[in-house]
Amino acid sequence: MLRLNFMASLVASLLCGLAVAAPPDGHYRLTSIDAPGGSVTDPAGLNDRGEVVGSVQGPNGPRAFLWRDGTFTDLAPLIAPDSPFTSAVAINNRSQVVGDFIDEQSTFRSYRLSRGTVTVLAFVPGESATFVHDINDRGQIIADTVDAQFSTRSVLLDRHGAITFLDPFPGAVSASVNDVNDRGVVVGSNNTQAEQRAVLWENGAITDLGIPQSSARSINNRGEIVGFKQAGSGTGLRAFLWDDGNFIELPLLEPLAQSTTAFAINNGGAAVGTTVLGNSSSVATLWEQGAVFNLNDLILATDPLARRVKLESGALINDRGQVVARGRDSRSANVIRAYLLTPTH
Repeated sequence: MLRLNFMASLVASLLCGLAVAAPPDGHYRLTSIDAPGGSVTDPAGLNDRGEVVGSVQGPNGPRAFLWRDGTFTDLAPLIAPDSPFTSAVAINNRSQVVGDFIDEQSTFRSYRLSRGTVTVLAFVPGESATFVHDINDRGQIIADTVDAQFSTRSVLLDRHGAITFLDPFPGAVSASVNDVNDRGVVVGSNNTQAEQRAVLWENGAITDLGIPQSSARSINNRGEIVGFKQAGSGTGLRAFLWDDGNFIELPLLEPLAQSTTAFAINNGGAAVGTTVLGNSSSVATLWEQGAVFNLNDLILATDPLARRVKLESGALINDRGQVVARGRDSRSANVIRAYLLTPTH
């Protein structure tokens, strides 16, 4: 199975000291995800069509957007035209978008946008606010619902409207949900007074991944999970891969790396995230086939943006191998921008 091969190749590369490998076949073409007027974009979701959703800073507050093939669409007029806040946090392969907005009563509400129709989502009777996190290809949605006493509870909503509660272990302070795969398995963290621990929920039952001081950020359809944990030294973070009860720290770009975090994994087992190097600079990072790569080294040398842009964080990756990363252009180095990396092979 591919996931076992991935784990085996990762272990083998680490044992052989070959974790930092030559670049994989092919390189990436770089495209800037820009809003009209040059406003800063914050990407949050990417599907296999190359559609990107997120938020852009407008004159009156954040506004949800959809970007595809260079075309930028402001979603706020569809969602809530008069709202001071709209966001888009995820998009599935059916181009369904979910996000949040502030309504006329100044309350945070969640929505689903499908084929031009906006549906305001309600999870639990009497809730005072909602915050959505993800939608999968089956239309299942994960979210947080807040009651009148400001107590938060995580939920899974299926396309028929049925709710499954995603509760923490007894005695925990709270739970946090981050991602849901197409099997309906959810990952996140169980939070106690002492620590945060990576967990998964399947059919409403919670499972501890067995990783101290950790958070699970992304799960693919094979059940592979990536996230980050406290480093053994007690300072900094380390990206990890969990698969079928086993976990391993993902390889470092350099021995003196201060911190690594993994944010997303695709169905082929490739993951992206961030490395803070020994000199405290941050670089976007790719883990693939047991090796680790600085994404800046994989941009085509002939790309017009190659010499101007430094990628600092890998945020999203789809099954086509496209990556959404955050970085800076030397012409406006104080502004963090979003970029789409597209494989050339």
